[in-house]
Amino acid sequence: MRFSELSKASQGMISLCREINFGLVMDIDVVNGEPRATSSTRKRTYIRLDRPAEATTKAEPYDFTLCAQQEQFIRRIRVLGNGRIASLEVRDGRPANISIEEVVPML
Repeated sequence: MRFSELSKASQGMISLCREINFGLVMDIDVVNGEPRATSSTRKRTYIRLDRPAEATTKAEPYDFTLCAQQEQFIRRIRVLGNGRIASLEVRDGRPANISIEEVVPML
């Protein structure tokens, strides 16, 4: 799967992960399989004090093949369809772990 094949919303989420490098994105709505930032969406960036400072510039969009974690993240939110990502952990600019909230149907 290539970056250019993604929707603008999915491209934005992959770019945000690359920009954060290490941290979290919290409270992301998923609507029809697409990530949607809302006024409650927040990002948290981890800064390692035991390492030299890295330049944190906004990742420039260009076309590339998604890595396995990026591709799995996109596939998971497409399958989710509608819901909320409570948190998305980002490691080395890639989605690492997600915590998903869904409405439980009446049992």
